[in-house]
Amino acid sequence: MLTENDTDRITNLAEELKCHILSFLPSKDAIRTSVLSSRWRTLWTFVPVVYFQNDEELLNERFLQCVKSTLTRRDGQPIKKFSLRSDFEDRDWLELEACTNAALNCKVEHLELSNFHLFPPSLLPPSVLTCPTIVVLELMKFLISPSSITSPVNWPKLKTLYLYFNTFTSDDIVNFFLRLPCSSTFINV
Repeated sequence: MLTENDTDRITNLAEELKCHILSFLPSKDAIRTSVLSSRWRTLWTFVPVVYFQNDEELLNERFLQCVKSTLTRRDGQPIKKFSLRSDFEDRDWLELEACTNAALNCKVEHLELSNFHLFPPSLLPPSVLTCPTIVVLELMKFLISPSSITSPVNWPKLKTLYLYFNTFTSDDIVNFFLRLPCSSTFINV
């Protein structure tokens, strides 16, 4: 407990530095800091790294609704990195797409979507294939179907693409790789 002679060093830190510190926490813990004081109430909405993992056996629908609600409360504040990890099934697709779109509306630069569901892979939300702000993209266990979008794959800023155990529709795989920027690093596992 602080006495009159003690100083609260955290309160005096710049908002940007507090956000940087919060970016090392899982998003649910960063959000929990909003109860510390009125000055911390909305600080989590400015954290540039957003990380969600459903490891608490929540129903995916409820988990994804919480993620979407959290992203909506950011009011478009830019996201440097957005990571979403869960056990996605086909029935979760609409909520997954809504979460992904909410993150993309925040001009995400590094997008990580990881699916822990064994089989079949979930369809990758088509908006991921046309997000012009993505610099780093990590995808795990998705069905990637570029023919599901009306415009071509558009990643002008893409520098690194990680693909882990993904599936492509057979007709699309060549076109997908031909449309990658020449300066991209591609890692397939």
